[in-house]
Amino acid sequence: MGNSVVDIVPLDTIGEIDGWDRIAASAGCPIFYRSAFLASIASDPLLESRAQLLTLRTGGRLDAALPTFSQPQADPIGLLTRLHETFPDLASRPAILSHCWHCYDTRLVPFGGAADIRRLMEAFHAQAAAEQAGYFGLISVSEPAILELMAQCGLPPRYTNDRFIMDVGHFGGFEDYVATLHPDIRRELRRQQRLFAASGATIAVETPPFDDLDEVVALCRRTAARYAGEFYYPALPTRRLLERLGPGLRLVSVRVGSVRIGVLVCFFEPPRFHIWAAGMRYDLARFSPYAMSMSEAIRYAIASGMIRVEGGRGNARIKLKQGFSPLKLYACIRATS
Repeated sequence: MGNSVVDIVPLDTIGEIDGWDRIAASAGCPIFYRSAFLASIASDPLLESRAQLLTLRTGGRLDAALPTFSQPQADPIGLLTRLHETFPDLASRPAILSHCWHCYDTRLVPFGGAADIRRLMEAFHAQAAAEQAGYFGLISVSEPAILELMAQCGLPPRYTNDRFIMDVGHFGGFEDYVATLHPDIRRELRRQQRLFAASGATIAVETPPFDDLDEVVALCRRTAARYAGEFYYPALPTRRLLERLGPGLRLVSVRVGSVRIGVLVCFFEPPRFHIWAAGMRYDLARFSPYAMSMSEAIRYAIASGMIRVEGGRGNARIKLKQGFSPLKLYACIRATS
């Protein structure tokens, strides 16, 4: 510990760290920690922020690292409302947080010992003070070991919202999954399948390369706009992110003729399959493109030998019906001064 050094570098230089993707993968970090994802959101942020990487090294060894995002508002998408009573000015103050809001599974890279993490959090606090940020800390944390460490570092976990997961490794096939659904949900799925079959529409899980990502992003933005969330998927940065993910990207596309009426933006990360974004047109078919694309994504995940489907946050009522389980997410934040 005596020879360890803290450093802060721009996050878009992540590609210069030798073996970063191997280190992140060995620490169990999801795709949101891969260099392609981090470099893209650093150079083309999806929400207003300045991205940096906080590192702790001993000699040439990377002991711990944390991507940090300095943002003018601590809670731009309203996922910290449960904390507003504890922190009354949270919504209006700038903050430095980790990870970004488009990640729902915050980790530490690599997972160092308690002393390393304590030193890293002290440096994180100093960074927040230097930038005059009102708050700092971690968001979207579910890992018990990280939550315990954060409590030891003076960043007690507070529940904020849920993400939705489905363990599928025990299913021998799609029909095994269907058999677990409530009878009413199962009947509705069968009805949607009949409507889809009668419509002549098609559905496919598509792999790179893609030449129509502008259309995909526009469809996601159109759907998000129904909930005043179009800003969450800025057109150019979102397209660039999807382009840069390369072989990790999958699109579940529903088409009527040549018209795409539904799409799920998914990340292929064995043994995890992430359903990250969705865009749907409900006015162009009698069936639900969302119901059909979700069932196709689950079918594909099972057939691909995945252990878990990650369903992201939000839309709890529907996801519970589809067989997802809620996993509590916590924010480990505090005022800088």
